[in-house]
Amino acid sequence: MYLDEGVPVNLTIHLGTRTVRGKAATLFPMRTTQGYQQPFRFTDLRDEESVALEIEIRELMKQASLSTPGHRGLAFKPRRFVPESV
Repeated sequence: MYLDEGVPVNLTIHLGTRTVRGKAATLFPMRTTQGYQQPFRFTDLRDEESVALEIEIRELMKQASLSTPGHRGLAFKPRRFVPESV
């Protein structure tokens, strides 16, 4: 099951010891061999939530690089969401 692109959602993500909550909009769903993946982008995320998310992502990247010798972790750097001026 998936949502159409652009649907506003309240999102809660449990990462490690932290829970991050924010508003997001769905992006175009992607079909996989196990069903669908629902990408999203945050549309409203408080500074403290953004910092918590960045900390957890860094920790997960560190763990991933330690578990696979010679691998440098994920190939992206999280960016803070900056709302567009209306």
